Amino acid sequence: MPRNFWTAEEENTLRDAYPQGYHAALSALPHRTERSIFMKARKMNLRTRPHWTEEENQRLRRMWGEDSLSRIAERLGRTRYAVHRHAKDVLGLKVGCPEGWEHITHSAKRTGYSVETLKNILAYSSIGLMRSYSVPSGRARHRHLIVQPSDVDYAVSVWCRTETLFDAACRRGMLAETLKVQLIEGGLTPPATKSQVWRLPSEDIDAAIKKSEEQRSKIELLKTAATRLGMSSQTLKIKLTKLGVPYGRWGVKIEDIDRIKSILTSEIQNRRETTLRNARFKEARAIAFQALRKAKAERLLARKERRIAREALWAEKRKLREEKRQARIARQEAAKLLRAEKEAEKLERLRAREAKRLERQRIQEERRATRKVRDSKQPYQMTG
Repeated sequence: MPRNFWTAEEENTLRDAYPQGYHAALSALPHRTERSIFMKARKMNLRTRPHWTEEENQRLRRMWGEDSLSRIAERLGRTRYAVHRHAKDVLGLKVGCPEGWEHITHSAKRTGYSVETLKNILAYSSIGLMRSYSVPSGRARHRHLIVQPSDVDYAVSVWCRTETLFDAACRRGMLAETLKVQLIEGGLTPPATKSQVWRLPSEDIDAAIKKSEEQRSKIELLKTAATRLGMSSQTLKIKLTKLGVPYGRWGVKIEDIDRIKSILTSEIQNRRETTLRNARFKEARAIAFQALRKAKAERLLARKERRIAREALWAEKRKLREEKRQARIARQEAAKLLRAEKEAEKLERLRAREAKRLERQRIQEERRATRKVRDSKQPYQMTG
């Protein structure tokens, strides 16, 4: 990684801002790290304040062990390095973990939890963590977190008296979603995000479940109330809306249903008569539909039989067509074989004829040669 060297302009800015205080230099050079500004100022022999006053010493003693090192340095207007060195070397204050505190790693080992789990336990009890007064080194950026043992014990005891939604549902033999609905009905508010685990004290869960059951005992499901009144759920909803009776997602109050039952008696009777007429009409329509379905099934069966017969006829025709094609192919093969035999015989005759012609030609050549020899041996005779 290339080094980021200081420019002349940055050195002038540091020279002007550093005497006003460390945080003024850090604000003037926001792109530079805290250690980089400190080391450059040390190399340029720059100082924020030459000496510590007695008032600053008293303030440092009061704040030491109460606030973090960064907050103390910000309030005093000095660097964390200067505050740490002055508290340790000049005032003799204890650095690292203050008395009455312990590191969170030690608390985790003592309580048997991991560090991350212990952080969640402390956050659940709204107990904050403070960083120990360790040496502020830029190379070792890890700051040890410290906490009071009494706060840890209190947070662990509170944590052990609580349980998650899933564990509470398993212990009570119900689904987590069902328990969540009951807790909401009991007046408990779920977490804002789904990723956050909902953890509650066991006594709060029992109280919310008891409250939800008490509320549900006074509420009747819309479907149950509609069945009791002899109407559908949708009709009951319409009637309740017209009469101004409140109802919710889970049902309606039993006392409200009993109060309007006398008002709905005549309507219920009319509804029953209408239902009876509709049932008779549906029965007649069902009989007619059954006859139609039977006739349609018979037509479909006849159509299927005709299709099967037609497919069988087509299969027979395809079979005859295939037999004819095979016979034609066989005749073509026989004709090809016959032509091949005739061609072979013709070629054989041509070869025999050619052999005879060559044989006659050879015999004629031999005769000419013999005649020429004989003529050459006889003397020449003149003929008159």
